[in-house]
Amino acid sequence: MDARREYGRARPGAGEVARRLAVERRRARAATEPFTIVAERPAEVLGFYTVTGSSGIPYTVEIRDPDRFLNRCACPDYEGNNLGTCKHIEAVLLDLRRGPNRKKLTAARAELVAHRRLHVRLGLVYQGGTWQLAPSYDESLDLGLLRLVHYYLTPHLAEINADPAALAFRLKAFDDEVREYGGSVSIDPDVWTQLAQVGHRQERAAAREALLVAVQAGHRRLDLLRAPLYPFQLLGVLFLAFTERALLADDMGWARPSRPSSRPTCSWSSTASGTC
Repeated sequence: MDARREYGRARPGAGEVARRLAVERRRARAATEPFTIVAERPAEVLGFYTVTGSSGIPYTVEIRDPDRFLNRCACPDYEGNNLGTCKHIEAVLLDLRRGPNRKKLTAARAELVAHRRLHVRLGLVYQGGTWQLAPSYDESLDLGLLRLVHYYLTPHLAEINADPAALAFRLKAFDDEVREYGGSVSIDPDVWTQLAQVGHRQERAAAREALLVAVQAGHRRLDLLRAPLYPFQLLGVLFLAFTERALLADDMGWARPSRPSSRPTCSWSSTASGTC
Protein backbone atom coordinates (compact mmCIF):
# COMPACT_ATOMS: atom_id res chain seq x y z
CA MET A 1 0.00 0.00 0.00
CA ASP A 2 1.21 3.49 -0.80
CA ALA A 3 1.54 5.14 2.60
CA ARG A 4 1.17 8.56 1.03
CA ARG A 5 -2.36 7.67 -0.05
CA GLU A 6 -3.37 5.90 3.14
CA TYR A 7 -5.66 8.74 4.10
CA GLY A 8 -6.78 9.55 0.58
CA ARG A 9 -4.29 12.35 -0.12
CA ALA A 10 -0.91 12.31 -1.83
CA ARG A 11 2.07 14.16 -0.47
CA PRO A 12 2.50 17.49 -2.30
CA GLY A 13 5.37 17.69 -4.76
CA ALA A 14 8.34 19.99 -4.47
CA GLY A 15 6.76 22.56 -6.79
CA GLU A 16 3.59 22.73 -4.75
CA VAL A 17 5.55 23.04 -1.50
CA ALA A 18 7.54 25.96 -2.94
CA ARG A 19 4.33 27.60 -4.06
CA ARG A 20 2.74 27.30 -0.63
CA LEU A 21 5.83 28.74 1.03
CA ALA A 22 5.78 31.70 -1.38
CA VAL A 23 2.11 32.36 -0.57
CA GLU A 24 2.77 32.12 3.16
CA ARG A 25 5.59 34.66 2.90
CA ARG A 26 3.21 37.16 1.34
CA ARG A 27 0.58 36.47 3.98
CA ALA A 28 3.17 37.07 6.69
CA ARG A 29 4.09 40.43 5.15
CA ALA A 30 0.40 41.31 4.92
CA ALA A 31 0.05 40.63 8.66
CA THR A 32 3.13 42.57 9.76
CA GLU A 33 3.49 45.53 7.39
CA PRO A 34 1.29 48.65 7.60
CA PHE A 35 -1.32 49.15 4.86
CA THR A 36 -3.93 51.75 4.10
CA ILE A 37 -6.97 50.09 2.52
CA VAL A 38 -9.80 52.07 0.94
CA ALA A 39 -12.83 50.28 -0.52
CA GLU A 40 -14.35 51.65 -3.71
CA ARG A 41 -17.76 50.51 -2.46
CA PRO A 42 -17.66 50.22 1.34
CA ALA A 43 -21.02 48.44 1.48
CA GLU A 44 -19.66 45.50 -0.56
CA VAL A 45 -16.84 43.09 0.25
CA LEU A 46 -16.31 41.83 -3.30
CA GLY A 47 -14.99 44.55 -5.56
CA PHE A 48 -12.15 47.04 -5.89
CA TYR A 49 -9.83 48.41 -3.19
CA THR A 50 -6.96 50.87 -3.22
CA VAL A 51 -4.09 49.54 -1.12
CA THR A 52 -1.06 51.61 -0.13
CA GLY A 53 1.87 50.01 1.67
CA SER A 54 5.11 51.31 3.13
CA SER A 55 6.36 52.31 -0.33
CA GLY A 56 3.61 54.91 -0.59
CA ILE A 57 2.53 53.62 -4.02
CA PRO A 58 -1.22 52.92 -4.28
CA TYR A 59 -2.26 49.73 -6.05
CA THR A 60 -5.71 48.64 -7.18
CA VAL A 61 -6.85 45.28 -5.83
CA GLU A 62 -9.90 43.38 -7.07
CA ILE A 63 -11.38 40.80 -4.69
CA ARG A 64 -13.37 38.21 -6.62
CA ASP A 65 -13.30 35.20 -4.32
CA PRO A 66 -11.86 35.22 -0.76
CA ASP A 67 -11.19 31.47 -0.82
CA ARG A 68 -9.54 31.06 -4.23
CA PHE A 69 -6.66 32.52 -6.15
CA LEU A 70 -8.93 34.46 -8.48
CA ASN A 71 -8.22 37.96 -7.17
CA ARG A 72 -6.12 40.53 -8.98
CA CYS A 73 -3.67 43.31 -8.12
CA ALA A 74 -1.85 45.91 -10.21
CA CYS A 75 1.46 45.53 -8.37
CA PRO A 76 4.56 44.14 -10.13
CA ASP A 77 4.82 41.20 -7.74
CA TYR A 78 1.36 39.93 -8.67
CA GLU A 79 2.07 40.32 -12.37
CA GLY A 80 5.25 38.26 -12.17
CA ASN A 81 4.90 35.62 -9.44
CA ASN A 82 2.21 33.36 -11.03
CA LEU A 83 0.79 32.71 -7.56
CA GLY A 84 -2.56 34.43 -7.99
CA THR A 85 -1.94 36.57 -4.91
CA CYS A 86 0.39 39.15 -3.36
CA LYS A 87 0.80 40.98 -0.05
CA HIS A 88 -1.75 43.63 -1.09
CA ILE A 89 -4.44 41.05 -1.83
CA GLU A 90 -3.66 39.18 1.38
CA ALA A 91 -3.82 42.45 3.34
CA VAL A 92 -7.33 43.14 2.04
CA LEU A 93 -8.48 39.59 2.82
CA LEU A 94 -6.99 39.81 6.32
CA ASP A 95 -8.73 43.12 6.91
CA LEU A 96 -12.05 41.66 5.77
CA ARG A 97 -11.71 38.67 8.09
CA ARG A 98 -10.79 40.78 11.12
CA GLY A 99 -12.76 43.95 10.47
CA PRO A 100 -16.41 44.91 10.81
CA ASN A 101 -17.24 43.30 7.45
CA ARG A 102 -16.88 39.73 8.74
CA LYS A 103 -20.62 39.02 8.44
CA LYS A 104 -20.72 40.46 4.93
CA LEU A 105 -17.74 38.29 4.01
CA THR A 106 -19.53 35.19 5.34
CA ALA A 107 -22.63 36.06 3.29
CA ALA A 108 -20.55 36.67 0.18
CA ARG A 109 -18.87 33.29 0.62
CA ALA A 110 -22.27 31.57 0.87
CA GLU A 111 -23.38 33.25 -2.36
CA LEU A 112 -20.16 32.21 -4.10
CA VAL A 113 -20.62 28.59 -3.00
CA ALA A 114 -24.15 28.58 -4.40
CA HIS A 115 -22.89 30.23 -7.59
CA ARG A 116 -20.18 27.61 -8.07
CA ARG A 117 -22.74 24.80 -7.84
CA LEU A 118 -24.78 26.36 -10.63
CA HIS A 119 -22.21 27.95 -12.92
CA VAL A 120 -20.33 26.69 -15.99
CA ARG A 121 -17.60 28.62 -17.76
CA LEU A 122 -16.69 27.93 -21.38
CA GLY A 123 -13.25 28.78 -22.73
CA LEU A 124 -10.62 27.43 -25.11
CA VAL A 125 -7.67 25.11 -24.64
CA TYR A 126 -4.88 24.41 -27.14
CA GLN A 127 -4.62 20.65 -27.49
CA GLY A 128 -3.25 18.42 -30.23
CA GLY A 129 -2.25 21.38 -32.39
CA THR A 130 -5.75 22.94 -32.46
CA TRP A 131 -8.04 24.96 -30.24
CA GLN A 132 -10.84 23.06 -28.52
CA LEU A 133 -13.78 24.05 -26.40
CA ALA A 134 -12.99 23.66 -22.69
CA PRO A 135 -15.83 23.69 -20.12
CA SER A 136 -14.72 24.44 -16.58
CA TYR A 137 -16.79 24.16 -13.41
CA ASP A 138 -16.45 23.56 -9.71
CA GLU A 139 -16.23 20.01 -8.39
CA SER A 140 -19.45 20.70 -6.49
CA LEU A 141 -21.40 21.41 -9.69
CA ASP A 142 -25.03 20.36 -9.51
CA LEU A 143 -25.55 16.90 -11.01
CA GLY A 144 -28.33 18.15 -13.26
CA LEU A 145 -26.01 20.74 -14.80
CA LEU A 146 -23.26 18.15 -15.09
CA ARG A 147 -25.60 15.99 -17.17
CA LEU A 148 -26.28 18.96 -19.46
CA VAL A 149 -22.53 19.49 -19.89
CA HIS A 150 -22.02 15.85 -20.83
CA TYR A 151 -24.99 15.87 -23.22
CA TYR A 152 -24.42 19.17 -25.05
CA LEU A 153 -20.66 19.74 -24.83
CA THR A 154 -18.44 16.80 -23.90
CA PRO A 155 -18.90 14.80 -27.16
CA HIS A 156 -18.48 17.93 -29.31
CA LEU A 157 -15.42 19.75 -27.95
CA ALA A 158 -13.49 19.49 -31.25
CA GLU A 159 -16.50 20.62 -33.31
CA ILE A 160 -15.32 24.20 -33.05
CA ASN A 161 -12.87 23.50 -35.89
CA ALA A 162 -15.12 21.23 -37.98
CA ASP A 163 -18.60 22.76 -37.86
CA PRO A 164 -18.59 26.13 -36.06
CA ALA A 165 -22.17 26.93 -37.08
CA ALA A 166 -23.47 23.72 -35.50
CA LEU A 167 -21.48 24.38 -32.33
CA ALA A 168 -22.85 27.92 -32.10
CA PHE A 169 -26.41 26.56 -32.14
CA ARG A 170 -25.38 23.93 -29.60
CA LEU A 171 -23.98 26.58 -27.26
CA LYS A 172 -27.21 28.57 -27.53
CA ALA A 173 -29.27 25.48 -26.68
CA PHE A 174 -26.97 24.66 -23.75
CA ASP A 175 -27.23 28.21 -22.40
CA ASP A 176 -31.04 28.12 -22.62
CA GLU A 177 -31.22 24.75 -20.85
CA VAL A 178 -28.88 25.85 -18.05
CA ARG A 179 -30.78 29.09 -17.44
CA GLU A 180 -34.10 27.25 -17.42
CA TYR A 181 -32.60 24.89 -14.82
CA GLY A 182 -31.61 27.88 -12.67
CA GLY A 183 -27.90 28.00 -13.43
CA SER A 184 -25.67 30.37 -15.37
CA VAL A 185 -23.12 30.14 -18.19
CA SER A 186 -20.25 32.47 -19.02
CA ILE A 187 -18.62 32.13 -22.45
CA ASP A 188 -15.21 33.69 -23.03
CA PRO A 189 -15.09 36.14 -25.97
CA ASP A 190 -12.27 34.02 -27.44
CA VAL A 191 -14.80 31.24 -28.09
CA TRP A 192 -16.94 33.45 -30.32
CA THR A 193 -13.82 34.86 -32.01
CA GLN A 194 -12.58 31.36 -32.82
CA LEU A 195 -16.02 30.34 -34.17
CA ALA A 196 -16.12 33.41 -36.41
CA GLN A 197 -12.57 32.91 -37.71
CA VAL A 198 -13.07 29.23 -38.48
CA GLY A 199 -16.37 29.96 -40.22
CA HIS A 200 -14.74 32.71 -42.27
CA ARG A 201 -11.90 30.40 -43.34
CA GLN A 202 -14.38 27.74 -44.38
CA GLU A 203 -16.33 30.29 -46.44
CA ARG A 204 -13.16 31.44 -48.22
CA ALA A 205 -12.11 27.85 -48.91
CA ALA A 206 -15.55 27.11 -50.36
CA ALA A 207 -15.39 30.25 -52.53
CA ARG A 208 -11.94 29.26 -53.82
CA GLU A 209 -13.14 25.76 -54.68
CA ALA A 210 -16.21 27.16 -56.46
CA LEU A 211 -14.01 29.52 -58.48
CA LEU A 212 -11.71 26.68 -59.57
CA VAL A 213 -14.70 24.58 -60.60
CA ALA A 214 -16.07 27.49 -62.65
CA VAL A 215 -12.67 28.04 -64.31
CA GLN A 216 -12.35 24.37 -65.19
CA ALA A 217 -15.88 24.45 -66.68
CA GLY A 218 -14.99 27.50 -68.79
CA HIS A 219 -17.42 29.85 -67.03
CA ARG A 220 -14.75 32.04 -65.40
CA ARG A 221 -11.32 33.34 -66.42
CA LEU A 222 -8.18 34.00 -64.42
CA ASP A 223 -5.98 35.47 -67.19
CA LEU A 224 -6.95 39.08 -66.49
CA LEU A 225 -3.58 40.69 -67.15
CA ARG A 226 -2.07 41.79 -70.45
CA ALA A 227 0.84 39.42 -69.92
CA PRO A 228 -0.38 35.90 -69.16
CA LEU A 229 0.73 34.37 -65.87
CA TYR A 230 2.38 31.02 -65.53
CA PRO A 231 0.32 28.27 -63.85
CA PHE A 232 2.27 28.49 -60.61
CA GLN A 233 1.75 32.27 -60.62
CA LEU A 234 -1.99 31.75 -60.92
CA LEU A 235 -1.81 29.48 -57.88
CA GLY A 236 0.01 32.25 -56.04
CA VAL A 237 -2.71 34.75 -56.95
CA LEU A 238 -5.38 32.37 -55.68
CA PHE A 239 -3.41 31.81 -52.50
CA LEU A 240 -3.26 35.54 -51.82
CA ALA A 241 -6.88 36.15 -52.77
CA PHE A 242 -8.32 33.44 -50.52
CA THR A 243 -5.98 33.54 -47.54
CA GLU A 244 -6.58 35.87 -44.60
CA ARG A 245 -2.89 36.54 -43.92
CA ALA A 246 -0.20 35.57 -46.38
CA LEU A 247 3.21 36.53 -47.73
CA LEU A 248 4.10 35.41 -51.25
CA ALA A 249 7.75 35.67 -52.25
CA ASP A 250 10.28 34.02 -54.55
CA ASP A 251 13.92 34.40 -55.53
CA MET A 252 14.75 37.55 -57.45
CA GLY A 253 14.91 37.08 -61.22
CA TRP A 254 12.84 33.90 -61.37
CA ALA A 255 9.81 33.94 -63.68
CA ARG A 256 9.56 37.70 -63.50
CA PRO A 257 6.57 39.12 -65.47
CA SER A 258 7.09 41.42 -68.41
CA ARG A 259 6.39 44.54 -66.28
CA PRO A 260 8.09 44.00 -62.93
CA SER A 261 7.00 47.40 -61.62
CA SER A 262 3.30 46.52 -61.84
CA ARG A 263 1.65 45.33 -58.62
CA PRO A 264 -1.86 44.18 -59.53
CA THR A 265 -4.48 43.66 -56.84
CA CYS A 266 -7.00 41.01 -57.79
CA SER A 267 -10.28 40.06 -56.24
CA TRP A 268 -13.19 37.82 -57.17
CA SER A 269 -16.79 37.78 -56.10
CA SER A 270 -19.70 35.44 -56.73
CA THR A 271 -21.09 37.74 -59.39
CA ALA A 272 -18.11 39.36 -61.10
CA SER A 273 -15.62 37.57 -63.26
CA GLY A 274 -12.75 39.37 -61.53
CA THR A 275 -11.03 42.73 -61.34
CA CYS A 276 -7.39 43.73 -61.29
